[in-house]
Amino acid sequence: MKKNKNNLEPLLIAEDLLKLKVCGKAIISPDGQKIIVPVQWIDQKKNKYFINLWMIDLATSEEFPFTYGQHHDTQPIWSPDGQKIVFVSSREDRMQLWQIRTTGGEAQPLTQLEKGSISDPVWSPDGKWIAFLFQKKTYIGVAPTAEEQKKKKNGESKESQDDQQKWEKEEARRPKVFRRLIYKVNGAGLLSEEYQHLWVLSVQTGECRQLTSDNYDDVCATWSGDSQSIIFASNRSPEPEYNPMYYDLWRVSLSGDLFEMIKTPPGPSLSPAFSPDGQKIAYLGHDNPDMYWASDSMHLWLKDLETGEVTDLLEHEDRTTGNYLTSDLPFIDRDSPPLWGSDNQSIYYMASVKGACHLYRFDLKHGKSRQITRGPVDVRSFSFNENRNKAALTIAQLSNPADVHLYSFAKNIKHQKVSHFNAAVLKGKKIAKPQEMWFEHEDTALQGWLIKPHDFDPKKKYPLIVQIHGGPHIMYGYNFFFEFQYLVARGFLVFYMNPRGSQGYGQEFTRSIIKNWGGPDYKDIMSAVQELMKKPYVDPKRMGVTGGSYGGYMTNWIIGHTDLFAAALTQRSVVDLTSLSGTSDTVNSIQGVWGSYHWQNPALYQKLSPLTYVDRITTPLLIIHSEQDYRCPIEQAEQLYIALKHLRKKVEFVRYPDENHELSRSGSPDHRIDRVKRIGHWFEQYLMKQK
Repeated sequence: MKKNKNNLEPLLIAEDLLKLKVCGKAIISPDGQKIIVPVQWIDQKKNKYFINLWMIDLATSEEFPFTYGQHHDTQPIWSPDGQKIVFVSSREDRMQLWQIRTTGGEAQPLTQLEKGSISDPVWSPDGKWIAFLFQKKTYIGVAPTAEEQKKKKNGESKESQDDQQKWEKEEARRPKVFRRLIYKVNGAGLLSEEYQHLWVLSVQTGECRQLTSDNYDDVCATWSGDSQSIIFASNRSPEPEYNPMYYDLWRVSLSGDLFEMIKTPPGPSLSPAFSPDGQKIAYLGHDNPDMYWASDSMHLWLKDLETGEVTDLLEHEDRTTGNYLTSDLPFIDRDSPPLWGSDNQSIYYMASVKGACHLYRFDLKHGKSRQITRGPVDVRSFSFNENRNKAALTIAQLSNPADVHLYSFAKNIKHQKVSHFNAAVLKGKKIAKPQEMWFEHEDTALQGWLIKPHDFDPKKKYPLIVQIHGGPHIMYGYNFFFEFQYLVARGFLVFYMNPRGSQGYGQEFTRSIIKNWGGPDYKDIMSAVQELMKKPYVDPKRMGVTGGSYGGYMTNWIIGHTDLFAAALTQRSVVDLTSLSGTSDTVNSIQGVWGSYHWQNPALYQKLSPLTYVDRITTPLLIIHSEQDYRCPIEQAEQLYIALKHLRKKVEFVRYPDENHELSRSGSPDHRIDRVKRIGHWFEQYLMKQK
């Protein structure tokens, strides 16, 4: 392989993943002159991720690290006067709020809370308070003795590393008792009896106060314009774990004297935002509380606090708010709630549409939305300066993992890219451009993308790998996918698409597979594959299929219903719906997905389980699964592997210890490299040789 003049490999190799930076939500300063953004990087020797804050000076076009060190600095916010930045950091071995002056210098801790999860700081408009969310980290199951609790309490700030390790070892051996339906969460592990609550910090005194309590989780806090109350979202229904979509808006006063629910239609009411005049609240949600996550389109809603009227502003615009694009270089920070313009008549929000995520502005006067960003982009976040005439957006594109863009609304909307986090890494590298393709199947328009090898010759035939996304209610789109580029660099055609069930194509499209996985979605994928097989450069005898999570389900389903593929690779997959319904951390969504429990309708669960058709599988299969996966537990992979071994089929099983469902996106760097190499090797083994 020839190298370029910079002595770099022109094609992507697996180890390039270790050099890429991933940026989070870009926050523009109140005066619109600077932008602060968290940036994740990998220390290859330590095999760990770290996050530092970077500053972008718009006047000088400089971009430079603003915080340093091997820790996680995330979720930065500017003080109202623009003189300070508060952020969440893992310094001193626990998550706390820290503060640093915008002129630089040493960061100082603002909180000294016990160990736990602290997130989503929000500065009050008057600059006197910071609201944030905090969940204590406590024991799981059987409580420690009074003496042990006293020892732990006394050691919170002074205990040695040996003492801490000893305590954690003792705690790990304790019997664990659970009383909750949701007692484990992928990535978080087994849950304690503590919940996430709303707290406030006095900037002047440093005093922290807890404003909410009880056995409910609180999210999405925002201040009122007068800095005297906070609106937040919480599921405080009688049985929240059995009714996961019943999130309501609540208001609590700074003094704690007022605590009330703000009435909205049943269903998730999230991400509230006060209008500048304080008379209205914009929020994201829908009014179908019995639908499970992402199966129903989230809309932009308006609550009038004077009249009590609630309006679905997107009732006649069939799109879903928020970002539903998937990637293996995922966003590391918060999503963006709706934001008001300064005129009280416009609301800005993000929406996912046909493989893209764009920024929109809803005009209350005219009752319709206007698309702000254009082209094939994945807008991951946005923030405004105080005057609302500038916006900082984090945007991913087909050839770039993500960078910060500045939008100016002064006269005509103009924008420019103001960061270049991966320019040096990608310089000289060949990045293939995906070709957008549309298919028609059963009167439905289907969108997909095909990536061709760098030395593509239309007169030759190439092996094809079909990639299927998870979810199922997310979508592929206009962003950079490292795995796809890696496979293309190995000489494969890579095809990916959004079959029915995906988000971004209207509510009917998304809902079409409810209680019917393996139906319309399977037909859509196979219809597109049949069309690709007609291309003169596609070798129909050398096709592979792969996917993760729901994409793993579809991979298993496909090879149980056709022998068209020469090789398959299933990842963190779903195999048996009956056992999954009692072992996944999504057990509270069962009725929404299948309409019944498995003991009520065992025939449906058996019919829609890929394991039912395991004896039909003839395709060589590689199974990849993480041992700490709580979303699709590893018992799913074990069942499939053992069944295929009994049937004497070609199958291999790779287990990744200490990894969860997010292996491909945030697993240990060495495991991510190993995984992508195994994928390439498996398909090279079965697809690169002409049959």
